[in-house]
This record gives sequence, C-alpha cells and structure tokens, in this order.
Amino acid sequence: MVDLLLRLGNKLATTIDDSDGTVGGFANELVGLLLEYAKLDLACKESFMVFETKETGFRLEEPLKEMLV
Repeated sequence: MVDLLLRLGNKLATTIDDSDGTVGGFANELVGLLLEYAKLDLACKESFMVFETKETGFRLEEPLKEMLV
C-alpha cells in the first residue's frame, strides 16, 4: 500500500486529472488505512521509512512520517 500511495502521488502530479477529487480522496483514505494498520501492528511502521527519502508531492505522507518520531 505504501508503494501504491507513492505511485498515486506521482500520477496525480503528472498525468491524472483529479479535478473532482476522487483520486486524492482515495489517497487520503489509503493514508488512513495505513495509520490504522500501524496501530495494530507496529512492524508496519517500518514501511513508512521510505518516506524519509521519497515524497508523494502532495504531503500525503506527512501523517505517516509523524509516526516514525
């Protein structure tokens, strides 16, 4: 799901017309799911470390990065 979030951010920045907010809304829901998974299984937080070097371009990763501190 982390990889999907990164790919969605890239597509939103380059090719997808999200003027109705559908894809951006889905990406935000995906962040919410990742946060819930991390609460249930702390090992999931390790996958968020990728956001130390990569960004979605829309700051979608910020809540996930906050879990790392």
